[in-house]
Amino acid sequence: LSVKVCGVVMATLGGLMILLSGQLLALFGLEEGTPIADYALKWVWILGAGMPIVGVWIAFAGMLQGSGNTMASLKINGFSTLVVQIPLCWFLGYPLGLGPVGVWLGFPCAFLVKAWLGTRAYRTGTWARTGLTAGGGRRAQTVDSEHS
Repeated sequence: LSVKVCGVVMATLGGLMILLSGQLLALFGLEEGTPIADYALKWVWILGAGMPIVGVWIAFAGMLQGSGNTMASLKINGFSTLVVQIPLCWFLGYPLGLGPVGVWLGFPCAFLVKAWLGTRAYRTGTWARTGLTAGGGRRAQTVDSEHS
């Protein structure tokens, strides 16, 4: 349920960002038709379109961290950033010649990978067997019956 709620909330926010992009630019004092405003408008559209997938990742990251499986979320973030996002941003921006737009497109693509890996981590059920007890720091041996 939290994945759906986060996805819907972020989709709504992203849609509002896209619909109100002109007003957002004006809020920051950017005049329409200027080069910086054109770039900012593209960034807002890319950011807004990518918001639902960011919401999905936020839900999975929260689940992993809340269960005590913080290492899984760290590994997913590290891999997605270092192995996917940075090289993809460079590749789209420079060799493909998309410039700043290519660099910005790498962000939602990396979050797509994060959400996919978060989904896989959830489905394995190992997050349900991870955590610390209040006394002694030993791992809890509880298992969610749905994932055993």
